[in-house]
Amino acid sequence: MSQQIKMSQQRQRTSLKIIVLLLIIVLSACELKNATSKEVFKKIESNEEESFSKFESLFFTDESFQLSRIKFPLRGTSTDYVFDETTASATQNDTFSIQNGKFFWNKAGWIKLNRFDNSSKDFKMEQIVSENRVTQIIKGTDSDFTITIEFAKIKGKYFLVYYSSEWN
Repeated sequence: MSQQIKMSQQRQRTSLKIIVLLLIIVLSACELKNATSKEVFKKIESNEEESFSKFESLFFTDESFQLSRIKFPLRGTSTDYVFDETTASATQNDTFSIQNGKFFWNKAGWIKLNRFDNSSKDFKMEQIVSENRVTQIIKGTDSDFTITIEFAKIKGKYFLVYYSSEWN
């Protein structure tokens, strides 16, 4: 009987060691991933001129980076909230505000934007690139829904400067 108790205790110790080892591996992987994101973020935040593709990749995957690259209040439109901004009265809430007949998105109610899925058959995207501006226009293939996203290069860094989601 004491032999069985010793074997059971040994199995418990071995199981505990395996659990601790797995926990260390998982925590190390999290630290490595976090360090890698921080390194990329720091590199992009340096003074070097950034490419749009590197910016776009980080913008759509890292929420804190995305928020750091939006000039709030952000100019835009949304027919989900206001059909005609020019006739709407002054409004202020967490999601948006209307000031002098213009619609603005507010930081408090901002929901992270995700990258457009090119495999979608329901939408198509057109990207217009100029020297200091990139505009992405996403349109429904069978609907009148359109999303317009505009990025501008300001002092060598890209920022989201306009976002609209509209039913035409």
